Amino acid sequence: MIIERIAYEWLQQKRNYIKESTYAYYKVNIDNYIIPYFGDLEPSSITNSMMQDVVNYWQHRQDNEGYYMKWSTVKNILSLLKQILFFAQNEMGENVLLMDFNLHPIKNSYNTKRKVWTIQEQRNIVSSALKENSNRNLGILIAINCGLRIGEICALQWKDVDVKMGVIYIRKTLQRIYMPDETPKSRVIISSPKTFSSIREIPMSKDLISYICDLDDMIESHYVLTNAEYYMEPRSYRKYFKNFLKKYDIDNLNFHCLRHSFATRCITNGSDIKVVSDLLGHSTVNTTWNMYVHPSMPEKQKCVETASII
Repeated sequence: MIIERIAYEWLQQKRNYIKESTYAYYKVNIDNYIIPYFGDLEPSSITNSMMQDVVNYWQHRQDNEGYYMKWSTVKNILSLLKQILFFAQNEMGENVLLMDFNLHPIKNSYNTKRKVWTIQEQRNIVSSALKENSNRNLGILIAINCGLRIGEICALQWKDVDVKMGVIYIRKTLQRIYMPDETPKSRVIISSPKTFSSIREIPMSKDLISYICDLDDMIESHYVLTNAEYYMEPRSYRKYFKNFLKKYDIDNLNFHCLRHSFATRCITNGSDIKVVSDLLGHSTVNTTWNMYVHPSMPEKQKCVETASII
């Protein structure tokens, strides 16, 4: 049996046990990556060298903005393929020769775009957002001061913001998912956050609380970004943020870099790694370590000097 048929049978079996967004993510990767390169092959014909060739090809492809596929994205696709191969072997009795991939990233394909603004740039973002009391600017301030994801901010309603206790409750996320089997092909869903650990309580600073209290008509059922019963979806908010950066002549990094900047600032200021991990909603502390804890050159120099025996 060929991979294409196995992959779709596996996906259909998984559909009743996973979130809609996860199903859509699997479907897109199967359609765009697994089927085009492995769809007409039998599981027993896949070799490690074949896999490496495909990985090399993926990492040499550029998207519309000129960026190469990240190694983490490649690993996610390979993990999906591995699940399909396990299904082929254990549930369908297929002969699978290759189950553990020994693959390597292409060094020159890494993206070099930085993920955080400098401290001065972060101050510029905050001072620019404070120039007017607006709900959309509040979202920027929440992201850079609390580390929320854009989908979590878009899903926030005033009932999730407790100014008396000084806490934001993260209970849901909003995203547009691609559903190739439906018409229209995409739709917005509001669901539980990315992981169980993403359901969390985030304390607010006194300055952020003061900014919120200056806004008008915080009706519990209204969404924070719009202050109305209708929401703003992530792609619209990203567009607003891009225009905001252009207006105030701030380096054009993406919205998620507000979260990266918050986390990096916490680590640099000596915050406990477990506390930072909880604030970000990471499932493990290792995720926070691997993503944000990188020794600086002065720290490396100090380490070398400490170990020197000359």
